Parts: sequence; structure tokens; C-alpha cells
Amino acid sequence: MVDEALLNCPYCARSLDCRALPVVATSYTARTLASQLAPPAAPRSFLEADLEPSGDFSEMQPKSGAAAVGHLGRYPILWQPTTQDMRRQVLQPVWDHGSPIDRPARACPHCLEALPPEAGFARIHTFGIVGTPSAGKSHFIAACLRLADESQGLRPFGIEDFRPTERTEQILQQEYRRVLEIEHSVLPKTNPGNKTNVRFQPLTFKAEMGGAERLFMFHDVAGEQLLDAGMRDETLPFLRNVAGMIFLLDAWGFRSVREEIGHLEGADNSPLEINQVRLIRALADDYESIDNRLATLPIAFAINKSDLIFRAFGRINDALHETEAEKPSLRKQQIDTIGRVLAEDLFPMLDGSNLRSAIERFHNYSLHLIATLGYQPANDKVERLSSVRLLDPLISLMENVLVSENPPPSRFRRRR
Repeated sequence: MVDEALLNCPYCARSLDCRALPVVATSYTARTLASQLAPPAAPRSFLEADLEPSGDFSEMQPKSGAAAVGHLGRYPILWQPTTQDMRRQVLQPVWDHGSPIDRPARACPHCLEALPPEAGFARIHTFGIVGTPSAGKSHFIAACLRLADESQGLRPFGIEDFRPTERTEQILQQEYRRVLEIEHSVLPKTNPGNKTNVRFQPLTFKAEMGGAERLFMFHDVAGEQLLDAGMRDETLPFLRNVAGMIFLLDAWGFRSVREEIGHLEGADNSPLEINQVRLIRALADDYESIDNRLATLPIAFAINKSDLIFRAFGRINDALHETEAEKPSLRKQQIDTIGRVLAEDLFPMLDGSNLRSAIERFHNYSLHLIATLGYQPANDKVERLSSVRLLDPLISLMENVLVSENPPPSRFRRRR
């Protein structure tokens, strides 16, 4: 039986026992008038609004006025477990140690960040969305997670009631949907300078899987952060222990596609390119140093902007144009067939053996062809979202999570 109190921090990947973690107040205020009147920090985005407050952290106190027993980073500590508490088999809810006004949560002593209140009770699955700059990661997150939520498209595959937390819903509305659906504009390019705290800014969803509540945490990673090993280690430590990864390959990033199409309005048409194959190999090198991760890590490689693939090479195979099947078994067959077609027919047109050999360093991979927006927007305007096969990579990852916890044939057991 899995001990839910034992987990890896979703931010820094360190091993934790929730029974040994302090409970902190994530809602707090300055203790003195001088601190309250201190000049505000420079304006930040909605995503960063509650990160790294300026001033002396020791001046922070629980919002309820309760006495703090110390501080962990910016958080006042409400309760510190004793040796006897750590020996208990039953984990106490955070609400037993603080007022709801203080929004109590357990916190990681390594990265000094508060964990979700459900930590220790609901299993946490962290996913990385990676790829080179301009691969469409932010658009993918906005469109894919919206689709999974509003259409409940993961339900046929064993993921029930997939929904964002209140905080994530606010972020999605303010940072993503407002731009795409109200302003009808493409999302601005992710600024790596604003993403140094990306590990503390996941989009978090709750769901029921296997009869138990789960948390799924998705990280929107700036492509520039992936291009340097030192920066990956410093700003993206969670990648070492993700439950799965989606690697977006930019169709426009392949020279053969650009040569076939020529100039593309609104795209970076410069001859310089970031080698996507090289990034795949760099990530494989990272995981090679971690015991068995190359063999076990589920990773979905998804070529984004499929409309450009068809403009460049025409109708490659009928399987790439089939309507998404509603029946789970047929949908999985489609995903498998598309993967084979990509490997055998499309890859030789892109980067041939180099791309395939880099991908095959990961043993547990799947291949997908998607279009986040459905078409290339003119003048950075998005009239409507016409996404193509957007849930396929997520379905593959979720299936891997289910399989890892429920060996076949139990994963196909019918509901009664």
C-alpha cells in the first residue's frame, strides 16, 4: 500500500515525509506599521503576484494574528512537528494546526515553498511541458488544459472530474484565456527573465483516478531555460522527478519544412535555428545520470503546427487526417497508428535518423502530431481555436500513470 505521506517535492524534487514538515501560514501580513508602509515592489505579472515579497521576512505574521513559532523563508510557521508527531502513522490535516484565515499548508524545508494543502492525502503528479522557444508550449497549455477541463475529454480514459484549483482558474483566465479568447491575440513569447520561479508557479488540477483524489501539476517552461544545463539544474529541478513530460517539437523549427514552404508571415524566418534534436539529446543526458529514468520516464513527443507539415509535404498518410475517435480503444489505436506513420514516413522528411535516434534514447515514448491553434494566425490574431488532436499527448501520459499503478489487465476492468 502506498504511503501518501511520502512524496517528492513538486518544486525541487527532494524526498519528503509530510509527518516531519512544518505547517506555515500562506496568508500573512507585516507585523509592524513600518513594514506595512514600505514602498511596494516593482509591478509583476499575475503569475508572480504572490512570490518573493520584499522586506524582512521576520516581520511577517499569520493574518489571523496567531503567534508564529518561527519562519521558513517568507512564511510564518504555525506548527513545528515534534519527534512524537513524526512517529505517528496517521497524518493530521493542516487545518488542525491553523486558522483557515491563515491558509495553512505544509512546506518543503529544502526549497522553502508551501506545498498544496492536499499534500500527504492526495497523490501528486508533476508534468513538464518542454520544447525550444516558440514551439507553442504556452498555447498548448492554455488550449489543452482548457479542453480537458471543459469537455472532460480525459474521463473515458479513467481521469474523472478533471478541474483546475481556484488559483489556477484565475491564472488561466487572466494570463491565457483573456488574451486568446477575448483579445483574440496570440500569447506573448514567454520571457525567461520572468520565469525564474517557474517551479513555484505550476498550473494545478484536481481529479479522481483509480478511486482516489489526485493533483496534477503542469509547468509552463520558457524554452530558453532548457537550452543550458546549468539553468535547467538551477531553475527547473522538478524535471528530475516528473511523472511524465510532453516535448513539443516545432514544425517550423525543421529546415526541410521551411525550405518547402519558404517565407511564413508572422514567423521568425531567419536562417538561424535552435537544434531540437540537440535539446532532446541534452535532456536524455540529464536523465541518464538518474537511475533508470531513461527507461521509465513517460515522454510524449508532439510535433506542433501540423498544418505546416501538410503545407510542406502534402497528404502523407490518411491516418494523419482521421477524425478523433470517441471510443477509448479506437482513440488509442489511432494514437498508435499515427506514431508509426510519423516514425516511418514523416521523420525521414524532417531530420531522418538523427531525430529518431535521439528520441529512442527514451524507452517509454509516444509520438504525436498536433496543432495547438489549428492554423497559423495572421497578424498575431486568433479568430477561433481549432485545435487538432490536442489531448493525444496527455492521454498517453495519463495511461502510463494508470499502468504504472495498475498492471494489466486491471486497467481495462469495466466499471460496475
